This record gives sequence, structure tokens and C-alpha cells, in this order.
Amino acid sequence: MRSVSRELSAILKLRTTTALEGALLKSHELLADELEELRLHRDVTALSTTEVQHECAVCLDAFPLSHGLLCGSGDAGKGHFFCNEDLSNMTLSQCGDLSSFVRMGCKIVCAMCAAGDPAAQSELQLVALAKHVSAEALESFVGANKAAERQLEERRGQVQLQMERERHADETQVLYVLSVLFFFFCT
Repeated sequence: MRSVSRELSAILKLRTTTALEGALLKSHELLADELEELRLHRDVTALSTTEVQHECAVCLDAFPLSHGLLCGSGDAGKGHFFCNEDLSNMTLSQCGDLSSFVRMGCKIVCAMCAAGDPAAQSELQLVALAKHVSAEALESFVGANKAAERQLEERRGQVQLQMERERHADETQVLYVLSVLFFFFCT
């Protein structure tokens, strides 16, 4: 009986050891995963701190590309860079004067390109603007587009009304001439 008891104790110790080893192995796997996440985070942080800095064309401070937008002028990556704040201000400014906004084609254009050669204006895409401008600037841009659309519809309505008036005047004149001719031939 003692011999059976010793063997059972040895089996229990073995099973306890195996369970402990399993727990340690699981703990080791979790630590390895955490270590991998930390390494990945470190690598991403290192990349973001070594990101190329661009000088804002307005405030002249340096920012990573993720904190602003390059216009499309010139070679790739050689356009004018605007930080998010100055890009928002430029958007608000261009949307503030509806007639100028309409003349520019209802789009935000690079202020530096527009200042130099109006033919070389570089349009800043809405998708890119939406990622970089403030909510107020984006709302102003959408509102300016809607106002320009309303203005265009009003002008179309005015032109159509004017054309209707001219057609009516022409018809009236033709009827007058016909009535005079009828009167002349009847008398």
C-alpha cells in the first residue's frame, strides 16, 4: 500500500508540475506578445520622430507631413506645404468671399500658387482637406459650395425668365404685325 501511495504521490507531483509548467508557458507567451507589441510601438515611434519635416509656407514652422498638406504644384513632394492650422485659415479665407470662391471654380487653391501665377493654381482636394482642416473650415467650404450652387440656380432661373420674356415679346410683336397686316388687307 505504501508503494502504491508513493507512486500516486509521484503522479500527483508530476501532474502538478505539468500544470505549473503549462501556466508558466502561458505566462511566457503573454510576456512574449507584450514584448513584441512594445517593440512594434518603439519602431513606430522611431519612424514618426524621423518623419521628414516640412516648412509651412505661412508660419514657417516645421511639421511632419501628417500635420499638414502639400499642394500639387511642382514635382512630387516639392509643392507648398501648409500646416493644419494655416490650411484651415486659408480655407476659411477663400470661402469667406463667395464671388472670389466662384471665380476660383468653387475649390480651395494653394494661396502661394494663386499669388504667383494664376494659371498654375493648384487645387487642394476635398478628401485631403477633410483630413487636415478644422471642422469650422470644412463646414465653411461645404457651405460656400452650397451657396455657389444656389447662386448658379438663381442665375439659371433669371436667364430662363429673361428668355421667356423675350420670346413673349417676340410673339407679341409678331401678333401685332399680323393684326396690322390683317387690318390692312381687310380694309
